[in-house]
Amino acid sequence: MHSFKDTTGAEWKLELTVGSIKRIRDAVNVNLADDVFTGLLDKLAGDMLLLCDVVWHLVKPQADKAVVTQAEKDNGATSVTAEVWANRMGGDCLDNASKALLDELVDFSPPPRRALLKQIMVKAMQLQEKSIAEATRVINDGTLDRAMNNTVDVSTSPASSE
Repeated sequence: MHSFKDTTGAEWKLELTVGSIKRIRDAVNVNLADDVFTGLLDKLAGDMLLLCDVVWHLVKPQADKAVVTQAEKDNGATSVTAEVWANRMGGDCLDNASKALLDELVDFSPPPRRALLKQIMVKAMQLQEKSIAEATRVINDGTLDRAMNNTVDVSTSPASSE
């Protein structure tokens, strides 16, 4: 079981079971058991709202028992609904939830698949770190500035006045 905290400091535990996978499949049409090798990781990484929905359906049984904060009460909330919970999910929280979900997916998988998933996760993290390092280099060494300065303004080019 893996966990993360929301912006209020509340801890949410993720535990994949067949029941939670069915609940997610029925609610958002994502099959965590089957789709993991067919683009699920890219799909979730590319769609923050879908990721949030998937995690919400994992934590919903906990949310049904959770208590709202005073600020949430002041805004009219009486329970931790999907909207209240989503408002607690800032960028760092969602990133931590994503990591917890990926770790949970690995642990849920059968042993032969688990080993492969661990390798995929390590390679994906290495690729992400390399991409960030390359983007940082391009920004810091002026490559991006030079590329932006070399773009042609088509509205003032001779061809556009014909």
